[in-house]
Amino acid sequence: MKLELNIRVEYEPHGTSEAELRGILECAAEHLIDRGLITGETPAEVKKCSHEVRRLRRDIVTWRLPESAAFTILETLQMDSLSSAFDKRLRGEIADALDSITLIP
Repeated sequence: MKLELNIRVEYEPHGTSEAELRGILECAAEHLIDRGLITGETPAEVKKCSHEVRRLRRDIVTWRLPESAAFTILETLQMDSLSSAFDKRLRGEIADALDSITLIP
């Protein structure tokens, strides 16, 4: 069985460097793994585990499209974000793009 946990963090850094904040997130992920927090008090055993800390881009792009075209694009992004034809990093970027879309009536 494969499961995935996504945690998104938006910081107001107040002078803290991106490198330092990335390091904190890396340590947090390692802490979950090292302390057995991802299996808890169950008999489950972790066979393989990985994590990735990356910066999310928040570029704002506005398109004015007919509703049918917008839904076609959303459906395509949804399918691509799950497709094994793309590597995990690219699927993550597609999912981020999908999550950042706001439909304005």
